[in-house]
Amino acid sequence: MLKKLYYLVIALLIGSPNALANDRQSIWQCYLESYGIKHATAAFYDEQKASWFYYNEKRASTPFIPASTYKIPHSLIALNSGVVTSHRVFAWNGKSRQYESWNKDHTLRTAIKYSVVPVFQTIAKEIGITRMQHEIKKLGFGNGDISGGIDSFWLTGGLRISAIQQVDFLRKLESTTLPVSKEAQLEVKNNLINEANSKLVLFAKTGWAANMSPQIGWWVGWVELDDNKIFFALNMDIEKPSQLQSRKDVGKAMLNDLTDLGDNLKINPTLNHCRIGQG
Repeated sequence: MLKKLYYLVIALLIGSPNALANDRQSIWQCYLESYGIKHATAAFYDEQKASWFYYNEKRASTPFIPASTYKIPHSLIALNSGVVTSHRVFAWNGKSRQYESWNKDHTLRTAIKYSVVPVFQTIAKEIGITRMQHEIKKLGFGNGDISGGIDSFWLTGGLRISAIQQVDFLRKLESTTLPVSKEAQLEVKNNLINEANSKLVLFAKTGWAANMSPQIGWWVGWVELDDNKIFFALNMDIEKPSQLQSRKDVGKAMLNDLTDLGDNLKINPTLNHCRIGQG
């Protein structure tokens, strides 16, 4: 009897894995609700633990249009096929576009950084339907469906991918095991760096399917630590543009809950209230 009581006390002190997982789910739901996000998912893969972590696992398996997260395989295809080189400059045609950052000349690196859709539409046309179809199938990105127009299939067309598939794809990119040149993979990885300091490097890309109903927001990538890598893919229904910031804010907070990145990853302090009372 005393032995059973001892183990019960220990369990209450340290918490069971299921209890910890439930606490995390409640905290993550709070993060999303702070931005008014009603429908979302997040999939994480911890390389050191060889373990998956989810928020809304059912949705994590559901395919959605990739929007600008497709710029990752798009860049790989462009570089591997020789259509684009790292030094090529895409000249601005002088026409005013919807974002000021688009109204200037770009390289592939800056076009990814500022998610310049017109540059990638130009690249898509130069790659062509036949080569694009062959390459996307070879890469195994989502369902490989490029119906809906060569310059819009990833924005409003038939291409679909799940959060889990995004993570699997990124794991292959990180390890440079995709069926394209190693040089192309290394360059794209370098172009995805968002933040870097002595403790970590954050590789990531956003996406926003603004012309779909519901609109879909994405944030995918991975964090590289001294002794580990954590891959992630989040998507959510976006009801208004002000919710777009939640992609990064919520994603970073979730990453911090998994690996305690602290001040090394810029976390929005307004989300700290979600942890109050959770221990």
